[in-house]
Amino acid sequence: MPELHALASYYADALWVAEEQGTIIGMIATRPSADGDWEICRVYVHPDHHGGGLGHRLLDVAESHAAAAGARRLFLWSDTRFTRAHRFYEKRGYGRIGEVRELHDLSHSKEFCFAKARGSAPGPRKGARPFGSPSRVSQKRG
Repeated sequence: MPELHALASYYADALWVAEEQGTIIGMIATRPSADGDWEICRVYVHPDHHGGGLGHRLLDVAESHAAAAGARRLFLWSDTRFTRAHRFYEKRGYGRIGEVRELHDLSHSKEFCFAKARGSAPGPRKGARPFGSPSRVSQKRG
């Protein structure tokens, strides 16, 4: 995965990190794909912060960025073993589509694809906490 060597450059202006006291506790990226679709990538939240709304705030930022750029549909890939993440994506209006993708990596990873059309419910949440409380979400540049 060549992008892992220079994430901020690879994802241009579409990579965000959440920090708490100088430590990165979450990240997300997005990039255009074919036919007006955008891929949501690199969705990570430190386990100590699961269930606190950080994943929602990160996804809000990435979805808003893609929508402003004209995304018709959003999609993402998630390891078949990440059932908690699958429930989160489904709660956000994503549905599982297509076949299972095999990565042929050292872990023999397999991934499900999830997608939603622009404007699909529920999208960004009303009354979401501001990005600066308690964690900061900031855009990283290459």
